[in-house]
Amino acid sequence: APSGWVLFQDAFNDPESGWIESDDPDGRRGYADGAYRFTIQRANWYYWASPRLRFSDIHVDVEITRLGGDGVSAQGIFCRFQDEGNFYAFTISSDGYTGISKFVDGQETLLGEKVLKANADIIQGDARNFVGVDCIDDQLRMWVNGVEALAVRDSSYATGEAGIIGAVLEGESAVIEFDNFSIIKP
Repeated sequence: APSGWVLFQDAFNDPESGWIESDDPDGRRGYADGAYRFTIQRANWYYWASPRLRFSDIHVDVEITRLGGDGVSAQGIFCRFQDEGNFYAFTISSDGYTGISKFVDGQETLLGEKVLKANADIIQGDARNFVGVDCIDDQLRMWVNGVEALAVRDSSYATGEAGIIGAVLEGESAVIEFDNFSIIKP
């Protein structure tokens, strides 16, 4: 496909578009009111979803709105997902921090930073933010509301699924909504 070609997009208006739906004691993930929503009710628990398509070099965009919660949540995009324990995650927190993480056998390691990095471009609290990421060769790059936030290099994963991710970092609950998800050929 040529550069700029849309490889996949979803505005979540069609509940039959193929994203996983689940409802259990830890929370719910699924279509809601023309968007895709995580309702997480367990601390330090990652929820994720994808259209289950594999890619190598991509740019991913999504609109993320935190609708509520009793503490701090993280939300964002993942790429090069191998399985539940092996992938890259690009997250913003509801209290204004960013991070690019690598998961290996379920263990999370921040890339490029020792701690999450404060970011003034994040609209904090229950608010809408736009997140974009590049997973191109060994370059991993993240934008928040149109401004580059982080860039690192890692060559552990070359291909995999891309999708959305969210977690409760502090507290017990968060409600996070995703809309206008797109995967573009860089």
